Amino acid sequence: LGIFLPAFFFVACTAPFLNKILKSPSIKNLLTGLNSASLAILIMAAISMSQKLRQNPALSITFFVLSLLALFRFRWNGTVLILVGLGVSTIVSQV
Repeated sequence: LGIFLPAFFFVACTAPFLNKILKSPSIKNLLTGLNSASLAILIMAAISMSQKLRQNPALSITFFVLSLLALFRFRWNGTVLILVGLGVSTIVSQV
């Protein structure tokens, strides 16, 4: 909530002025830079997670397959999968 709420608030506040804002070349360049920066952050997060996956590859592959099964076969909600993953990773990290 703390991550997404400010972004939604910002979009809601700037939506009426979006066309006027996007006509400015400096704003366009700023938004292009922000877009690139957010992509770089996502890539770094993926690299960080993949390094942690190498610590226990059997568990990671098993959890991946079970998550796909729960998602596609049993039609679990993505939020439920995230919460189950949080619980499992908490339990595994304590052992």
